[in-house]
Amino acid sequence: MSVQVVTPEGVGTTHRWMMKVAGVPYELTGRFTEFVKDRRIVDQYEGHLMGRFIYRFAPEGSGMQFTIEHDPGPIAAVPILGVYLEDQELKTHIKALELLKAHLEA
Repeated sequence: MSVQVVTPEGVGTTHRWMMKVAGVPYELTGRFTEFVKDRRIVDQYEGHLMGRFIYRFAPEGSGMQFTIEHDPGPIAAVPILGVYLEDQELKTHIKALELLKAHLEA
């Protein structure tokens, strides 16, 4: 998996993900359609795997609570394929979040 940011930070920022799904290379483009500092980021995906992620941030004690809401779009209605892609997406997000956490704690 690789991520390439192609515009500045904030609303309108696009990012491109290159990955393999069942061994087949796939490229996915996302666009941040809403950006509320320290509160919420909405990430809309284009293409065959259309969908949306909403990242929410809320103060919690001395830290921050981070919540991800996912609307997978029409692909979720496809039996077996939708379940497989959801599983792959979850694994991808866990890996990305682990890398982000390590970066923030360094």
